[in-house]
Formats: sequence, structure tokens, C-alpha cells
Amino acid sequence: MDHARNLLRNMEQLAATAAQMQAGVETSVSICVDVLFPPVVIAGMLSAFEERYPRVPIIISTGVWRAPVRALADGTMDLAVAPPIVGGQMRMAEVAEVQFVPVVAPGHPLTQLPTPIPRDILLTHRRLILQSDAKLPEESDGRGSLWQLDDAATRRGLLLSGVGWARLAHWHVSDDLRAGRLVALDIDGWTGPDRVSLAVMMHPDRGQGPATRWLFDFLATRSKDRAASHQDS
Repeated sequence: MDHARNLLRNMEQLAATAAQMQAGVETSVSICVDVLFPPVVIAGMLSAFEERYPRVPIIISTGVWRAPVRALADGTMDLAVAPPIVGGQMRMAEVAEVQFVPVVAPGHPLTQLPTPIPRDILLTHRRLILQSDAKLPEESDGRGSLWQLDDAATRRGLLLSGVGWARLAHWHVSDDLRAGRLVALDIDGWTGPDRVSLAVMMHPDRGQGPATRWLFDFLATRSKDRAASHQDS
């Protein structure tokens, strides 16, 4: 009996997949997102997509800076979420604005200085960046004392231990700030951006199926409000 039920279920799934393909729905949708894109937004995106297209697998990869755009341009990915391209030809819509915050452990020497802390003084202290961050213009001016790490977990562990300071996405350290494990620094004269916009992008000259178009529209219309509410919490 169980064998018959399983066989019937498989036949129904095959029929549904065939009908989906007949309607022009993709066999999968791929998206490359910047590592700054908040996980809570990705989770909401996945839940909504699964509800709308339960039989379409979604492939997600992450990248830094222009990597998602390159993956979209060379056809590796159907969609990308990355900082907007000025003068680019991609179809795009802003989906999130990520706030950065410089942080240290409560016992770090920087917390003993009068505020706001001059940028030149800040840069005399050890700074922790990810190797991927070194590709970013604001992170690669060659000034100050830098340690490059290859993963975010190690950097967080060092920060919590009082080793160095770092500028991180607010969503990444919000729990640590609330719990007092890390404290935010007040910096005077910082020249880098304190916020970065992210946009969902789709190639205008490549035919997209309904699932890809739906995911683009979903991100364009709903994710920014979700990211903002999460960042304010």
C-alpha cells in the first residue's frame, strides 16, 4: 500500500513538473547576493519563493563587491544583489540599505579615549578586515595597521577577545551591541560611507522565465522594508 501511495505521489509530482515546464517556468533560479545582504531578508525571500514556486529549486551563492554583478553579466547567475552600478545597463531596483558601525570590545584601549576619536588616532590601532574586504576601495587605502582574516567567525572571535577593531554591518553585530559584548566607536573625520545601498539586478537582454521575474519583483517591492525594520531593531 505504501509503495502504491509513493508511486502515485511521484506521478503527481512528475505531472506537476511537466505542467510547469509547459508553462515556461524555469527548472531552477540562481541568484548571487553580496555578503552584506541581511540573512533575515534572504530567509523571507526563500520562504516566499517556495510558497509561490515549490517545485523550482533556487541556487544561492555569495560574493563581495562586484562579484555578483560579474556572475550576472557572464550568465552564471539569473539575478544578483550588489551595490548599484552607476551608468550600468542592468535592470535594477534598490532592495536594502546596510549601515556600518565601527566596534571594539569594552576593554579595548580605544574605549578609554575622549570622543569623538580622530580618524588618524583610530588608524594607529590594529584593524581587522576580511581578505575579501581588501578589494573594496574604502578598505584598501593602505593606511593603518591591518590584519587580514579569511573568515568572519575568526574576526568576531578576535574582536570579542579585545584584539583590534573593525567596521561591520550593523545587522552582523546588533546582538553583540545589545548584550554589551561589543561597543560602537564614535569616530571623527571618517571618510568612508557609513551606509551602502544594495540593488537586485537582472540582465535586460536575457530572456527570463516567470519564476526569475517573480523573484526580482518580490525583492524590488518587499525586501527593503524588511531589511529596514530588521536594522532598526
